[in-house]
Amino acid sequence: MDALSLTTLLTAALLAGWVDAVVGGGGLLLLPALLVAAPGVPVATALGTNKLAAI
Repeated sequence: MDALSLTTLLTAALLAGWVDAVVGGGGLLLLPALLVAAPGVPVATALGTNKLAAI
């Protein structure tokens, strides 16, 4: 994974965490970012990563 993808995912995770803390539903931001930044990752892995980030 290159630096741009990693930076994009970290920014999306930060924004998703803020949204999740304030109003809920941060996974709606993080999941599409995961699927776009890492297109070769299986969907089940992206969903699991999204749930892990929410915890």
